[in-house]
Formats: sequence, structure tokens, C-alpha cells
Amino acid sequence: MTQNFDEIRGGVTYSYKLSDIVGLGATAYVAYRNQTYTLQTIVEGLDSINQIASFTAFRNLKFNNYRALLKTGVGVNLNPLTFGLTITTPSLSILGNGTYGYHNFINNPDDPTQNVYESNYQDELKSNYQTSWAIGFGAAYWSKSLSIHISAEWYDAVKKYEPLTLNPLYSQSANEYFTKEITQQLKSVINAGIGVDYKLNDKVSVAGSFNTDFSANDTNAETNISLSRWDIYHISGGSYFKIGSSEITLGLSYSFGSDVIKQIADIGDPGNGTESSVDANSNVKFTRIKVLFGFIF
Repeated sequence: MTQNFDEIRGGVTYSYKLSDIVGLGATAYVAYRNQTYTLQTIVEGLDSINQIASFTAFRNLKFNNYRALLKTGVGVNLNPLTFGLTITTPSLSILGNGTYGYHNFINNPDDPTQNVYESNYQDELKSNYQTSWAIGFGAAYWSKSLSIHISAEWYDAVKKYEPLTLNPLYSQSANEYFTKEITQQLKSVINAGIGVDYKLNDKVSVAGSFNTDFSANDTNAETNISLSRWDIYHISGGSYFKIGSSEITLGLSYSFGSDVIKQIADIGDPGNGTESSVDANSNVKFTRIKVLFGFIF
């Protein structure tokens, strides 16, 4: 299974200073999203009399979508404290299209009437991509040698909808049409982070941070085009220091998470009276280390 997406946002911002300590702002965005999803499953079996049973499933989804959304915010400066609040609206789908490929093949040597052959491809399908309300909050404390930053953002749930609406699919083996849905739904989630910056002297400072990246993927959904349901944690640290008129930044980030993937098909042999030796679930762990280097002169 492979999944990829790109999203680009461009917007126009208007800001207004209410007073020496309070400011307002709003940004109107147009977002472009391009996403692909490919799934291929092949299961084959050979019985004691050399009969071959096989199952092949292939799914390929690709779509692009343009949508509009609005983000507003307020900032307050109570030196040495600053804080702000943002509200992001759900997005409104403007236009987009996509394609979908579907292939199912089942070969049953014991009962040929159970063989399945279904192969379909549809293009120029209307696309729709939805995001939810989001409310973000951030605050910071600034002093001569120490600054502390915290932030959190809540995302509302997204009810079940269809990113692509498919026409009826055709089963060549059964000589009939059937319907299939491509759906998406997201659960409510909160992500948060904290960062600390400490100035050792006029030339050297150190910094560290911790933040979460929890997935909004709703695992109760029958089908979902979400990229991942991993909950990932990020820990970062580094230092920046001055050499002459230049400033150098060095940093290290460690990210980790885990997931449980359900087995799509049981490839064990139940005919021998024993349970399959293949575990129904697989535990997956994710780790990533990033090195940061910056140079300003």
C-alpha cells in the first residue's frame, strides 16, 4: 500500500491594530490538494493435489481538489506575556476531479461458480475534500535570558462524506452492476506543544521542545483515505551561537510512534484442524531522527 499527498495554500491577510496591546487579523486561503492511494493484495494457495487458489485485489485512487477557507485571530501583548487565539473555518470545496481503478480476482478450484472477475476504471469523477473547525491557542513568556512557549489546537470531527462519488461498478463474472463508496471521516483531536529557549550568554543559547502529532483518522470507519492513524511524538533540542557577525544553529529532533495493522486475509490452512500460525495483527513502530543545521551571515 502506498499513499502520497501534496497540499499548497495561498492567501491574502488583513490585520488591524486595535490598541497598543491588541491586534486582529484574518486570512482568506485557497488550498490545493493532490492525493493518491494505491492498495494491492495478492494471496495464493496450493493444495495437496496441486490445485491453485488465488485472490488478487487492486485499488487505485487519485484526485485533486481546490477549496477555500478562512482563518481569523487575535493577539495580545502584555509584556512579558503574549498570547493569541485563532479560529479556522471548515473548508468549502470549489472544484476538482479524480480517477478510480478497481480490480478483484478470485480463483476457486473447488467451485468454479465462485470465481470472481471484476475490473473497472472511472475518470473525470467529481472530487470533494472537507476539513473541520479548528481553534488554536498560544502563549509565551519572555525574559532577558528565558522564554517559554506553549500552544494547542483543537480540531472538530468531520462527519462521513464521499471524496469521490463513484458510478456503479460492473462485475464481469456475475454480469451485473454493484455500488461502492469511497468515504472519509475524521474524529476530534487535540495537538499541543511546549518549547523553551535559554540564553547562556550573549553568544550562546540553547532550546528544546516537545509536541504531539495525533492522527484524526477514525478507525471505526469501514473505508478511509486518511494517510495514517499513527500518533507521533516529537522531541527536539539544539543550540544557536554567534561567531563574529554570523549565527550558527545546530539541532536534533527525535520522533516516535506506533500502530497496529490488521491482517487483510488469513493465509493459514484451517483444513488441518489447527489455527493459523499467522498473527491477525502486526505491530508497527515508527522512529525518525532529523539533524538541523542553519547558518546566517
